[in-house]
Amino acid sequence: MGKRESFNDYEYLANNLPFGIMMVDSAKIIHNPNIKMTELFGDIDNQHIESTKISLFKPEIIDRVNEVFKTGADKSAIMAPIDKKSKASFQSINYYALKGNKGKTDAVLVVISDTGNTNQWQKEFNVLFENVPVYITIVDTEYKIVRANQRYRNTFGSTYSIFHNEVAKRKFESQANSTAFAFEDGEEHSDTIVISTSNREKAHVIVNSIPFAVKEGKVNLVMEICTDITEISKLQDQINNAHDFYTNLIESSNDGIMAIDIKGKIQIINSAAKKILGFEGNRKPSLARIKEIMPDEIFGEANDDGTICSNYDISLLNNVGESVPLRFNSYVIQNKRKIEGRVAFFQDLRKIKNLEQRINDAETMAFLSTIRALKPSVTTFLAKHKEMFAELNELITSEVKSKKALEKWQSMKVELEHLDRIIDGFICSVDESKPQLSEININNTLKDIYEDFKVFIEYNEINFSVNLNGFDILVQTDYSSFRRLLSLFMMYSLSNVKDLGADAKVSIHVMRKDGKVRVEIVDNGPEIMNFSTLMPPNFKESTDLKFGFFTVFKIAERLGLDIELKNDTVRGNVYSIISTE
Repeated sequence: MGKRESFNDYEYLANNLPFGIMMVDSAKIIHNPNIKMTELFGDIDNQHIESTKISLFKPEIIDRVNEVFKTGADKSAIMAPIDKKSKASFQSINYYALKGNKGKTDAVLVVISDTGNTNQWQKEFNVLFENVPVYITIVDTEYKIVRANQRYRNTFGSTYSIFHNEVAKRKFESQANSTAFAFEDGEEHSDTIVISTSNREKAHVIVNSIPFAVKEGKVNLVMEICTDITEISKLQDQINNAHDFYTNLIESSNDGIMAIDIKGKIQIINSAAKKILGFEGNRKPSLARIKEIMPDEIFGEANDDGTICSNYDISLLNNVGESVPLRFNSYVIQNKRKIEGRVAFFQDLRKIKNLEQRINDAETMAFLSTIRALKPSVTTFLAKHKEMFAELNELITSEVKSKKALEKWQSMKVELEHLDRIIDGFICSVDESKPQLSEININNTLKDIYEDFKVFIEYNEINFSVNLNGFDILVQTDYSSFRRLLSLFMMYSLSNVKDLGADAKVSIHVMRKDGKVRVEIVDNGPEIMNFSTLMPPNFKESTDLKFGFFTVFKIAERLGLDIELKNDTVRGNVYSIISTE
């Protein structure tokens, strides 16, 4: 990317920030104010900060800019509004020293934001702090907790750092722990310890200690982010056990198993393989003799999927001259795309050839049937992704960063997010955990859905309406899954009418009847397909399978909801979700 393109990227980013920024050079001249700064204070580019015509630069603000140039230290202040347009009670101003190679402050970056925004960010931080799936504490130099999230408090208490623990006492006393090092050198450190929870259960934890508050070059507070790897440690033990298990399994298998490394040495040849090939004793046969007995095909080149030969039937003369009918499967062994060797599995078919053939044929037919049913949907799905990303590439590489282009990108992004919802919904549909039921307000959920698609609706000029009948309806369901259902239907409906221009109409209707709540999404687009082919149990037989609709029905089944799809000659396409109130 050239310098011009890099500058445009920087300018684009700066102009989309929710706060004002600009740079002041050592001559006190303003450079590169973004759109937010210009909206607040007018065109101030290339002006001197001591100009009396600029309301921004009060004496106390100019003094702080001078202090940053003099000391090289960052400054901040909270002041009463300095622009007439501001609706905030106060404005936060931060001054950051921009230093050159020799450590001299060449410029000062000035950032202005409303405390209203700051308060919102603080709320969002608090939500994140309390809900991340890790333990978080902020501790002082005496290892006392200044703040800890609920997950940590529930597991380890609320008084001391994770290192101030009986099991971790030795590390704490010797200062050989990541938090001690973070206080000492101001750098981020990590450690792995085994400690006891409040319930005296053993826990394996990875701790990342990060300096959180530094004053005059000294670390006063450290944030500890702790990840519980107890299950991973258990998994490691299980892996070790599995290694032993599979070693025994290989040796106990009735099928012959032989593995050869990249250097041509036989690493594994089990007892069954030796018996089938006519070798006795504990010594491994030579590769040269194996190649004399084995068919050339199993030493051939691999396909793209790593298969050398699959279900390859042959009769061979083994080491003692016996004719043995065998079935071979041979594959390359890969580690991160690097070939480490090859492995062969072979069965003696003298007793089970016919039975195994029937089973294999049945499995093959079932596999092919599934693939044939899924192929149209997967192909359509991938083609849509390719089309969208082609448009995205054209948009991004265009030299024109127009408002229309930005609006088009925002609309496209809604469609991309919809594709992600399909994938996410499919994953949800196969989740074996129980839905998290709670009482939700249908009206509020529809407002959330509208916000998700607002940009897409406005960009495509779709006539959109919601008929709530003036009352709130509460249902017991899993909010995330229910919202995902509505989102999938909304995107199908909006996509179906987006090319109709001013005639495009989509509406949502909420009604209750006989203790049931019905949410209907209706569009006047063309009949998108024969809905009857989408209703269970026709998925496997349908050549027009749509992955998204399959996902809808699986989620609905999981939540105990009913789905109705119909093409009404008067109303149009109607997508209905029916729930018990």
